[in-house]
Amino acid sequence: MAHPTDRFPLSWFCHGHEVYGVGTAAFSLAAEMHRRGWPVQLLHTHPGTTADRFADAGMHTRLLKLDAVPDTYGGSLPAKLWKFARGRKVDRNTGNALRSAIQDFGGKHFHVLWPFHVRAAVEATKPIATRCFWEMPNFVNDRYPFELNKRVYQRLCREGNVTVLADSAATGRTLAGRGVEPITFYHASRTDHFDPTRVERDRARLGLPESAAVFVIAARLVADKGGMHLLRAAAVHPTTPSGRPVHVALVGGSKDDAFPNELRRVADELGVADRLHLPGELTDVRPWYAAADVSCNLRVAPEPFGLSVIESMLMGVPVLVHAHGGPAETVRDGGTGWHITGMDQESVNAGMARVLADESRWPAFGESARMRGLTHFSDVALADHYERLLVSG
Repeated sequence: MAHPTDRFPLSWFCHGHEVYGVGTAAFSLAAEMHRRGWPVQLLHTHPGTTADRFADAGMHTRLLKLDAVPDTYGGSLPAKLWKFARGRKVDRNTGNALRSAIQDFGGKHFHVLWPFHVRAAVEATKPIATRCFWEMPNFVNDRYPFELNKRVYQRLCREGNVTVLADSAATGRTLAGRGVEPITFYHASRTDHFDPTRVERDRARLGLPESAAVFVIAARLVADKGGMHLLRAAAVHPTTPSGRPVHVALVGGSKDDAFPNELRRVADELGVADRLHLPGELTDVRPWYAAADVSCNLRVAPEPFGLSVIESMLMGVPVLVHAHGGPAETVRDGGTGWHITGMDQESVNAGMARVLADESRWPAFGESARMRGLTHFSDVALADHYERLLVSG
């Protein structure tokens, strides 16, 4: 493939304290570009996990002292108008600060992550002809009349000449139109980190029986991630065709004990309390992927992308997902995992039955999942795609 001959500086802008998801995806691309010799800087508004990761990887970081950009315009009409007016002022000030930081670094390309930072990004880049990329992480919501929210972002992108990198075709479709054509730019995970050959499979240390068929969801422990649906499906289908007991591991932290306690209560009522595993928030989920037979992404609303799906695939684990949003694009039904058409309990039960019926094919699905992950959703593949965009202008 063609590579740019001039490795000019690249800038990213975010909060700096993103814990996972969007911050992790941005880091994967930036770190690979940095490894290839591109100067990279992160401009951020708060100290935190993402800023630390950039710095630890040897990339330049700069903490900007800025007023907070409103991330919502909710409330009464007067409140919305006040927030909007204040937001415009903050956007101008933020844009001036960003522009100065970009020029100090010599950057020709600028990346913004969050939608409420896009206006400030345009304020920063348009006057100095710096190319602006928006790594669009979520659907543009349609709660406003006359597609008002969508029209605002479309106008920003048109007037600011913003290149929209949507994390899935489904995400891009929520913004497309009126002269805006988002590019599908899937997130990636680091192949040197999510590598099954580098992680020991040790079920005993995790409290998992060696004979169990283990289904894992790696996500925040909240109701909308589908953990309850998976637990109930496991109670309906307690064993595989070969007689292995089905265990459910919900790997992630929660704000309080309410939902974890509800899960334990339901598991006890269903007689599967000994098959539910709640290890809590972890800094490294790879041992759970290594111990899993099947990974699941069962968010009860369409998922824009689903980074855990890619992590699972790179770890060689097949994935059960809803046939909506990003996971419908990343997982090949009947090849690297399984699609569930509906999002209700009955649909998840049916999906579980289908997965169990394919028990003998799990290893082959896992191998195919890893190959697909390496080819399409690795940090290397993403950086190759990005460099092609730079060459094309």
